[in-house]
Amino acid sequence: MEYHGVLFNSELCVGCQTCEVACKHEHGSPLGVNRIRVFKKGPYKKNGRLKLDFHLVRCMHCVEAKCMEMCPVKAISRTPFGTVSVDPQTCMGCKLCIEACPIAAPQFNPEKGVVELCNLCVHRTERGLPPMCVKHCMTKALLFGEITQIAKDLQDKRTHLEKI
Repeated sequence: MEYHGVLFNSELCVGCQTCEVACKHEHGSPLGVNRIRVFKKGPYKKNGRLKLDFHLVRCMHCVEAKCMEMCPVKAISRTPFGTVSVDPQTCMGCKLCIEACPIAAPQFNPEKGVVELCNLCVHRTERGLPPMCVKHCMTKALLFGEITQIAKDLQDKRTHLEKI
């Protein structure tokens, strides 16, 4: 199975949170429910210089997804792309998947009474379109595709830059 995903390049992220806004808009998520979250680290000193980093938290679509294992009603499954997805018709909102996830990627939507998580905009990716977070990332810190291919492309870019 080819696993598709989003690769995050923290060196390019400027913390604009456009990915969060695009995702919320696309999925109609209420305030406080974020399928993708950007966190700021810093400013801090490194080698005598001030540094500021941003980190992204979203479903990692784990190969051995603990959230899937913990769901008592089997509302969480894997799509043909390898992404983890929650069926809102089956989810009973018990939140066991949130507790099982080491990064608390699933988010409880109190308006719907169900858990939601990043599904890589499967309704878009099935049609060959990128997820909304990737489409709207102005610095191209987010890349979508088949995981081994985008990791190879990123490594090729780094190797090229090292030669310059």
